Amino acid sequence: LDTTSHSHTPRTGLDESLKYHTRTIRRQKASVMEEQDWRRVRIRAFGRADEVFVERVPRSELPIPGASEVLVRVLASSAVFTDLLVRRGLYPIPDKPPLTLGYDFVGRVEKIGSEVRNMSEGQLVCDLVVIGGNTDYIVRDSSSLVPVPDELDPAEASSMVLSYMTAYQMLTRNASHVKSGDAVFVQGGSGAVGTALLQLARARGVSAVGSCS
Repeated sequence: LDTTSHSHTPRTGLDESLKYHTRTIRRQKASVMEEQDWRRVRIRAFGRADEVFVERVPRSELPIPGASEVLVRVLASSAVFTDLLVRRGLYPIPDKPPLTLGYDFVGRVEKIGSEVRNMSEGQLVCDLVVIGGNTDYIVRDSSSLVPVPDELDPAEASSMVLSYMTAYQMLTRNASHVKSGDAVFVQGGSGAVGTALLQLARARGVSAVGSCS
């Protein structure tokens, strides 16, 4: 072993290398810590969009399901006009800020309570929650969850929970007299519910036109 060949190697090069790897390790550790955190979209107060913020919550504060409850890892949650009304304080909800936005969600069951028999871990489910859906994790009573076919894309399925269900109820309840061959006009056809109305009406053989601004 020839030690002389290394006798003039600058010490600063080794120091900088060690510092670089130390910084890399620290970043990796910070990244792991961030992955352990979970997030939710909150509002500080009713009002403008600048009241909205993303809150990081430590993994240690992950909600724990009760005996009849289920912990769901949220994969998709819609953001629709109703959420804007909630944010502005123009929608009837019992809670006051700070609160988590999100009218609906689709996700996978991560943990079930001791008395839950109708759900299993890993199952794809959805729910209509009014508030609380824009989060990484949520606890719900198992009786309120609806199974979602596993082959559906969660983002596409989330549009059905509020917007398409609202449109479907309009067609089958409020306008149940409308039949194939009839024509309907949808005011606000460019919105989530309006788009769903146009599609569902045509699927039922109804001629549908809409307005938008």
